[in-house]
This record gives sequence, structure tokens and C-alpha cells, in this order.
Amino acid sequence: MKIRRYFSKEWTRAHAPLLAMVVSFALIGLATTWYTHADASNVSVNFNSTTVVLPPDPIGVDVSTYGSNNITASSAQVSALKTLGTQFVKIPIQWNNGSPVSSASGGPKNITASQWITAAKATGAVPEIVVGGTSDDNFTASDAANLVKYFNTPGTSTYNPIQYWAIGNEPSDQTAYCTLFNASAVAMKAVDPTIKIDGPTYSFYSQDSMQKFLTCAGNNVDIVDFHAYGTGNNPLDTATLLSQTSYDGNFLKQLRQMINTTDPSRASQIQMQVGEYNMSYVFNDGYSGGWAGSGNDSRMLEPINTVWSASTLGSILAGGGRGMQYGDSNGGLSLTFDGSLNSVAASHYGLSSIATSSPMPIYHGIGMFTGESLFRGFGTNVVSSSTTLPNVDVFASSNNDEIVLVNKNPSTTENATIALTGFNGGSADVWQTSNTNPYANPTKVSTTNVTDSMSVSLPAYTVTTIVLNGGSTTTTTSAPTISSVASGTPSTSGATVTWTTDQSSTSQVQYGTSTSYGSTTAEDASMATSHSVTVSGLAAGTTYHYRVISTNNNGQTTSSSDYTFTTAAASTTPTPPTPPTATTLGVPFRINVGGATYKDASGNSWLADTDFTGGATDNQGAGKAITGTSAQAIYQDERYGTSFSYALPVANGTYKLQLDFAEIYPGCSKAGCRVFNVAVNGSAWLSKFDIAAKVGSYAALTESENVTVTSGKINLSFTGVTGSAQLAGIEVTAPSTTSTPTPPVSTSVSGAIVGIANMCLDNKLSNFQNGNAIQLYACNKTAAQTWTIPGDGTIRLDNNKFCLDVQNAGTLPGTPAQLYSCNGTAAQQWVINSNGSISNPHSGLCLDDEHSGTSNGNPIWLYTCNGTNAQKWTVPKS
Repeated sequence: MKIRRYFSKEWTRAHAPLLAMVVSFALIGLATTWYTHADASNVSVNFNSTTVVLPPDPIGVDVSTYGSNNITASSAQVSALKTLGTQFVKIPIQWNNGSPVSSASGGPKNITASQWITAAKATGAVPEIVVGGTSDDNFTASDAANLVKYFNTPGTSTYNPIQYWAIGNEPSDQTAYCTLFNASAVAMKAVDPTIKIDGPTYSFYSQDSMQKFLTCAGNNVDIVDFHAYGTGNNPLDTATLLSQTSYDGNFLKQLRQMINTTDPSRASQIQMQVGEYNMSYVFNDGYSGGWAGSGNDSRMLEPINTVWSASTLGSILAGGGRGMQYGDSNGGLSLTFDGSLNSVAASHYGLSSIATSSPMPIYHGIGMFTGESLFRGFGTNVVSSSTTLPNVDVFASSNNDEIVLVNKNPSTTENATIALTGFNGGSADVWQTSNTNPYANPTKVSTTNVTDSMSVSLPAYTVTTIVLNGGSTTTTTSAPTISSVASGTPSTSGATVTWTTDQSSTSQVQYGTSTSYGSTTAEDASMATSHSVTVSGLAAGTTYHYRVISTNNNGQTTSSSDYTFTTAAASTTPTPPTPPTATTLGVPFRINVGGATYKDASGNSWLADTDFTGGATDNQGAGKAITGTSAQAIYQDERYGTSFSYALPVANGTYKLQLDFAEIYPGCSKAGCRVFNVAVNGSAWLSKFDIAAKVGSYAALTESENVTVTSGKINLSFTGVTGSAQLAGIEVTAPSTTSTPTPPVSTSVSGAIVGIANMCLDNKLSNFQNGNAIQLYACNKTAAQTWTIPGDGTIRLDNNKFCLDVQNAGTLPGTPAQLYSCNGTAAQQWVINSNGSISNPHSGLCLDDEHSGTSNGNPIWLYTCNGTNAQKWTVPKS
């Protein structure tokens, strides 16, 4: 598994302001310590205040599958990991043409994937497969799906189910990776929809890159993953290295905010993890008195690595993520010794008697959280903790009543006096690592009775774990107290409300023009004590009442007092011009969605954007040429969002509704980046609609349908599936008196399309709607199997309304076939070949029965043309 630097030169330049800010904060913190009077306690832990709830298996390790002395060959390696108590393990695997093996470059290929997974499970950890190829991202969506089928198909000889799957590793081309990620995720979940998908596994954290990935991946990602290394080719000095251990936790907190904003409906289900971390990524066994060139960092063998790893892991857990230590199975970056230290190194460290697979210092840094089978491990409910001691970190959990203190001072012993809130009293076992023998197991240094406080000595360069026993943490018995409620300067359309609570909670805002409120914002589900929620879609110059509602982790809810704010008055010179205020819109009418009034080249007048709820606007297409239209301005701006709607007031009757679209966001020029649904008057219309897949970017695309109105409104709703929904224009005119012409009967034929084992091509469950799956099914002469071939390259169903279609106009093997409204795009063009195959010229792939299955419901997809029976079809003839 390749590893890259945590802080590259490019990263340092790009993030210089962040580093300066961190240094400034550090200096301010030191100044505060110097001038603060000493209190009775210098460490506080509040077991009543949960800050984050971790996944059930938050502490893990990467086994890269390098080397010969690995977990498949060494029971000592397995035993060492099992004793450590890591709960999660990553294994890189490639499909390898049906004989899965390690995907690690240079890793042994005589060990099967099944052997790796069996050994990983023997450590007691939950395995995650990192899907790779001959290089990290050299694989196809079909390869990924085949791996899931290999391990997760009950009744097969290879059945060894895996729930967690990472797609690729440290991709260099983010755009290409996102296409591969989405295609692979769809194909993998088509095999087993219960699995969890991990990405993007970037080699270091970048806010911009993560935001782009989240926007692109949409509903396909279940775990968001990045990697982190403390130092790279040019080593940081020890003080700087230890001062940066909080970075990963801060990155995770920022990432959680992005997840909450990008995908609020699924945010609580999406996990985060630092998928690889280690103090360094360059180390050759040996000793040269310190860093020597680009090969050795003796600190990997010293107490600093115990301290660094504990501080880093604690920061990751406090940030709400899973931490995965990277080890190369049995080398210098590993958790255990490989027995090949040279004689100089062995002599210097007194390691002549150290056996193969004995713990490295980093092992004990992690072990102070897992317990190393000596004491109870860290819990999953991280609680509020703080300290005024310099260069000391504190982390605590409530459901296992445990406190971890890390003294990063190289020579100073710190005396900690700990105030405990929410602990009813009992005893405390105190365990510590050694700063003179970093290879020794943790030692229990004392057991003492505890009420609401205790004291403990923290030697330099050590980690101390306090396990509280005999008592219990109290359960919160009161609802949250809400304070500091305020709103930002209200604009003409909304305001941001901020507030704090005395305990972790989820919160939301109720608002309206009276104390009956009537509207509620989306929930801030971050289980935090500080909250900020945006109230939008308000009228200008209006006084609103609002209150906040918070719920703690025991389900107890409280409401704040009533507050008010008044939005700013509307501008006297509105830009864009104020839309008509008539109770009904006269037909015909056209709306420049996201823009101002406009008159097109044909003399048609367009209204400014009106009658919408939700979403945001921009004009990213300004100055860009939009192909396929003379009304450029309509397509150069837009309304977008994960959810927005229009309620167009019209007289009851039947109308032709046309929606105008154009992909003007530069980051979504490829299929799969923006996929959304459109409903009209509560009924699904455009399903899994993908603009780029149909016409590319900066090109006009229109969809139309006759709509009958009985309620006085045309209601349109737009919902993102992957990324945001988008709209450029709305046109409502008198209905067309003619329908789309049906190809002449004389040139078309209808009937069943028969494939392998005399089974028929079938529209699943006879469901005639966009995006419905195509399957193999026993021939039954129903409408779901009566296909029309009109001679224009399409294959049609349901009186020629729906066509056989390639999902998202995909070009990768494994792309599903689907039903979609006939639209004349390349995704619906087919060639019936003399060898019985049916090919799609756009992708160069053939219509294929997945894995040559012959059971009812077997999926139909596109696959590389190969002449097998799975691709031979008998079509109706005249």
C-alpha cells in the first residue's frame, strides 16, 4: 500500500495561513497558562457531557500484506494483534481475474485473499477490504463487484462475508477517481446492498478536495476516509511533531460539518476515519543516532512514538473518527518487531533479547486505549475533558469510565489533579507506560479510592490510563439548558440563529410570524453544545418569532424562550426585478430560473425567478457559450440544492410543461456527478436524471410533459440523489395537440427478446418509470416483455414511451441497463449484430446477462463484448 507525506511542500504553502493560525492559538494558550491563577484542579472530566459518539469499532490497524512474516504465516503476529485488542483491520485485495490476492505492490501473491481475511478475523477485528488492482486504482467497477460476490455470496466455497469495503487507495486523479468510485459503489451494492462503502482514502486532508468528493459521491459513500503521517522525507523536530497531534481531530470536526451540510438526511449514518496514520512513513531497521538521510528515524523506537501515537489516536477519537494505524505487517512501521534489527540498533536499545512479534513503542501508545488485554478499553462515548497543564492531553469516555492522559513534556513530570463530574465514587486503577523501556507492557502503578476528584503523577514522555471501577457515571436527569440565543443580522430572506446548551444535544429552530411558529428548520444532529442553524426563505421587512428546541442523548427535550428578529426591507430598486404578484400566472409564461426578466431572440418574455421554496442561485455559466439554444441567458444561471420546489399558480386545466436544464458547474462535467429526481404534482417524473450523462456540460437540455391541474397550482419538487438538483428555466404553454410520432408499423416489429436458457428480457415488476431495472425472467408474454424494435436504433416498451437505456450513459463494464423515457440520446441506441449480440455504440459494450445467471430476476448490465451465451439474444422479426 503506497504512502505519501502528510505535509507536502505544496500542502504547506497552501495552508500557511492555517499553520500560522494554529501557532498563534498555541502561543495564546501558553500565555493564558502563564497568567492564570492555579485552581484546586488542573484537569477536568465531565461524564455528563458527551461530545461525540464513535463507531462501535473505533480503533484499528492496516495490515498492508507485505513481507513473508505476516499474519497468515505467523501465529505470533495474530496473537500480538489479538492481545492489543484492535477492533478493525484493513486488507488490500485485488480481483486478479477470479483468483483474489493482495493488491500491495511487492506483496506475496502466493497467499490467497481468503487466507488474508481468515487471518485478519482471527485477530478478533472486523475486516475491511481495500479494493485495488495491479496498482491502487487499476481496477474496474466489475472487478469490485466480483470481489463482493466472491466473499458475500452465501452457499459458496468462498463465502466469508465482509461488511466494509474501501474503493481504491490514495488516488492521484480526483475526477477520474470519483467516476470510478460511483460506478464501483453502485455495482458493489447491486450485489450486496447491506455493505458499507469507504472513500476517498486521500493521502492527506484537504478541505477543498473533501468537499468536492462529498458533492460528487452523494449517497454512495458510507465512510469518509483520509490518511495522515506526522512527518515525511524531511523530519520535523520533536517539539513541532508533538505540537501537531491535534490536527487530525480538528480536520475530522471540520469534515463532520461538511457532511452535515452536504448530506443532512444521511449525515448521522456516515462514519469518518483516518484510514492510515503513523508517526513517519520512512524507516529502515537500524540506528544512527537520529534521523539519517531519507532512511532512518530512530524515534520510531523511542518513547516519543508511544506518546505521539496515543496523542494522535486520542485526537482522532475526540474528533469523532475511527483511527487506523498503518503497519507493513512486520517491518519498521509495524506494531511489532520483525526480528531483523541490526546489531548496532539492538545493542543501543538493549534489544538483543527482543523476540519477533514483540511490541514496538507505538503498540503501547494504542494499547493505552485498547487495554492490551490488561484492563478495560476506551468507550465509544467521548466526553468533555480539558486541562491547563502544558503539553498534556486528556481524553475520556463515559460508557467505559476511562481517562487517558498524555504527557508530551520531554523531561518534566506533571502532577495532575482531576475534577470528576458525574462519577458517583469508587476506585481507580492507574496504568502507565515506561519512558525508560518503551517496549515494556503498561504497568499498574496504583489503585486508589475516588469520590469526585483524584491526583496522579504523570512522568515525562509517558501515557497514563485511569480506569474507574466500582462506582458509576450518573445519567443526565434534566433536559438541556439553552443559553446565548442570538440571530445574525437578518437579511431580506433569512438569518442565522446561534445558541449553546449545557450538555450535548441535537437542536433545531421553530419560526413563524407569530408565537404559533408553524415552520421548523432541519435538525442540527451533531450532538454538540454549540449550534448554528440557518433560517431561510423569509419575507423581507417582516418580524418573525423563533425559539430553539434541544434534545439530549436521553431523549429529554427543552425549548427556549420566544425571540424575535425583523428581516431587512426589500430594496426600492430590486435586482432582479420583482416578479408579478398576480394570484395566477397567465399562460403561456416562462420563468428565468435563478435570474432576472429576459426577452429571447424569438420575442418571448421570461419572468424573473418566482414562486420557489429552498435552494440557492448562481450564474456560473455567465460568459460561457451554451450549445443547443439561442436563449443563452436562460441557461447561464440556475437554482440548485439538495431539495427545492416551485408552486406555480395557474387556472385549472391541461398545459404543456417544459423544464430547461444545463450543467454549468465545472466540477460536474462527467456523468454521475449530479443525479436528481423531479416530481410534478406529487408524481415522479424524471428519475435519476443526469444532465451531463445526456448532453455533457454547457449544453441545453429540455424535458416536457402534458400536465393536468386540478388544484390551482403546478407543483414541482427537485431532490438530489448524488449531489444537488438543478434547474435553469420553466416554460408553461398550451398543450401540444400532437404526440411524439410512433414509428411506422411497417418498419417496426414487436415481441419477446429471448436470451440465455430461453429466458426473456424483462422490465422488472412491469414498473413503467424512469430508472426501473431490466432483468432476466421466465418468458410470459406480458407487456413487460413485449419489446418494439422500430428501426431507428431504439428498443421500446409501453407503446413506444419508454426505451432500453444505459444508466447515466455509462461506458464502464458493469453499468446497469434500465428503462427510461425515450429521448434520442446515445444511451438508447442499440445495434443488433449477426452473432446475436446487442451492442451500444456509445460505450462499445454489449447487453449482458450478469454472470450468465439463469434465475428469475438476474440483473442485465453492459459488459465487454465476448460472444458468450450471456450476450446472445433472439429478437422479434417481421
